[in-house]
Amino acid sequence: MSNEVSATTLRLIRSAQDAPPSATAVARENMAAASLEMMDARWIFAVQVSEALEGGKAALLRPDRRERLLRIANRLGLRHFDASLVIAMVQDGA
Repeated sequence: MSNEVSATTLRLIRSAQDAPPSATAVARENMAAASLEMMDARWIFAVQVSEALEGGKAALLRPDRRERLLRIANRLGLRHFDASLVIAMVQDGA
């Protein structure tokens, strides 16, 4: 009876060896991108954002400071969208 049950059991999760090559490549790329070097523009910008926040856990960022930070991000080569994401992540982590 147990043979019948196991024969009809569905696998919802693939093993790593069954994953398509593209998924494996994406996973490797995600792991490589997960760390930032100290001279990475996103890291530098995140440090500047954390220094500009006020209010402790409230993580407040006044509009004038936000605009100043966005100008800095632009000079660092970050797009407005990416800079906004960095600001949101730093505020969320405060």
